[in-house]
Amino acid sequence: MQWETYKVLCDQPDHWSRWMLEQCADLMAQLQRHDLQALLEAALMQPPLPVPQGHRGPPATHMYKLQLNQSQRQAVLSAVEEAQRKGLATSQTAQRGLGGFVQAWQEFVVYET
Repeated sequence: MQWETYKVLCDQPDHWSRWMLEQCADLMAQLQRHDLQALLEAALMQPPLPVPQGHRGPPATHMYKLQLNQSQRQAVLSAVEEAQRKGLATSQTAQRGLGGFVQAWQEFVVYET
């Protein structure tokens, strides 16, 4: 894959990094939303986007196309908003908080695939 194509795809609201999907799945587990956790973990079972030649990022930076219907997207957004209200965090977000998580899900909810 060419770098330009990769960058365009990675900027789309339906493409998510392994890191972000893992953090969101962790939050779903904390909220006992195992149905949503399973959806996010299933995305990670798919192959990531092919990386361009010279890509040096670790696996956490690999990107995955997330294919959720509108109802599923809205459910995850609501759960992430709940996690933020409750002050939940993951081991990876404890210092930085959940800044950007709600916004990313909001963008995905309104994204036309």
